[in-house]
Amino acid sequence: DDSEETEDEATDGNDPDAFKQPRPHPHAGARYPNGKFGYVADPTSVRKRHLEIYSEEEEWKMPTDHELSEYCCESPPGEKWEGTEGLKIITEKVQIGGPTPMPEGEGGAEEDGSDTKDPPKVLCLLYSYEKNHDRIEAVANTWGWKCDGFLVASTLTNETIGTVDLPHQGEEAYDNMWQKTRSIWGYVYDNYLNDYDYFWLGGDDFYLIVENLVNYLATVHDPDSEEPQFLGQQIPKGDSFFCGGGPGYVLNKKAVTRIVEDAFPTCHPDTKISAEDRFLSSCFDQIGIQCTSTADAKGQQRFVGMDPQFIATYKADRGYFKNVWEFWGKNHGGFKLGIDLVSEQMNGWHNLRYPAFMIRIHVMHHPESCPADSIVATTLMEDLIHKEENEG
Repeated sequence: DDSEETEDEATDGNDPDAFKQPRPHPHAGARYPNGKFGYVADPTSVRKRHLEIYSEEEEWKMPTDHELSEYCCESPPGEKWEGTEGLKIITEKVQIGGPTPMPEGEGGAEEDGSDTKDPPKVLCLLYSYEKNHDRIEAVANTWGWKCDGFLVASTLTNETIGTVDLPHQGEEAYDNMWQKTRSIWGYVYDNYLNDYDYFWLGGDDFYLIVENLVNYLATVHDPDSEEPQFLGQQIPKGDSFFCGGGPGYVLNKKAVTRIVEDAFPTCHPDTKISAEDRFLSSCFDQIGIQCTSTADAKGQQRFVGMDPQFIATYKADRGYFKNVWEFWGKNHGGFKLGIDLVSEQMNGWHNLRYPAFMIRIHVMHHPESCPADSIVATTLMEDLIHKEENEG
């Protein structure tokens, strides 16, 4: 097993064949930091690192001398990237790890049953490249460690933050994302297929609410089923739809097997394009598997794929998303906007393109990550106490 090589063996430069691509894409595999092929990452390394410092229930604590502490913890809630209206969705609507939403008039919300059975195991996957590894460090600290497994397909291997140098056909470029995606699923199929129940893939500018994703997957997981599951945000395309990549999408083990074995050999194997979400959905369509909506029982969206302020203020009266919002309304009980569009159990936020944004959103959800005497911690923790008192 290459993943168990000694450091000397892994960095041995005497064998030139070790640096040659061993198999065709998308099964070439990953590389060690020195460029040698055969690296099989430990997807639990980021989680283990967190648990060496904190307990299972503890969030990452932002150091007081962190360069982003002022922006993230000392700016009043609502005054930075999250926006005043976006903050309302974060603090008044979204529940971290709450019960499964139920239709109005049916007793509110029902427990998801996760307490009575083992939750499904999830491998969280991101695509990135070395220039954005400062984002990945923020991701690993805030939410990446919460996944059962966490890996980032990148251009440099760094076990500390979970990045893996995973080559693919063609150049490393945004307009070649389809080939990068093919190699990600090939790598998962070759190395991790039987270790996890579900595989979520998204971009490095997404803040995933892992607790909500796992809760949702617990409601659709049947360990005895052989049916493939391809789950996400349905986006209209002509008379059909595809799983949009903004909020990520989820495959179960059977779906990974089917896409790699039955679709990849013949479905756009050499195409260079950025639209990996449309092409993955197209390849699934060719083998009879469609994107399943993750909207909740109230018709509200778990997977939205935008930032809080945009969702809160967008009127769906123009642009690309006008058709998306109308499509969602047509298929999920009527047109919805703002705080009414999103589920209490939504899976996260998109377009967090700087580490400061990633950490800022995290402390809006988890103010205890800020120092106890910081503006964010004192303001939001006090609001939380008042909310619990009123609900009690």
